[in-house]
Amino acid sequence: MEKELVIKWVEELESGKYEQCKGQLMTNPAHDEKAFCCLGVLCEIQKDKLYGEWVAGCGAWHLMSEGGGVYVAAWGIDVPNGPPQPFARVVSDMNDEGKTFKEIAQRIREEYLEEE
Repeated sequence: MEKELVIKWVEELESGKYEQCKGQLMTNPAHDEKAFCCLGVLCEIQKDKLYGEWVAGCGAWHLMSEGGGVYVAAWGIDVPNGPPQPFARVVSDMNDEGKTFKEIAQRIREEYLEEE
């Protein structure tokens, strides 16, 4: 992952701006307060850069491009510019097991930002 994007992701997770949800990238804002999983936050901060928008489908929310191609799978494992699948699964599982965004941000820091 690009270091700038990792830093932005960590900052956003720690910002307190996002409500946290489990099991999906983003809750349906028509029915609930908008909330995100940790990978949904990563999608949200790249939304404009990717020319994407959130659309409903398959019981979850997906980030779509202007051309209609799906950027993100229902569980966010293939996030554009995101972590490789093994680490994406780690943070996704942490999220769904109830770890806070701050705890997840620390794990991301350990993986990508701390010197060896």
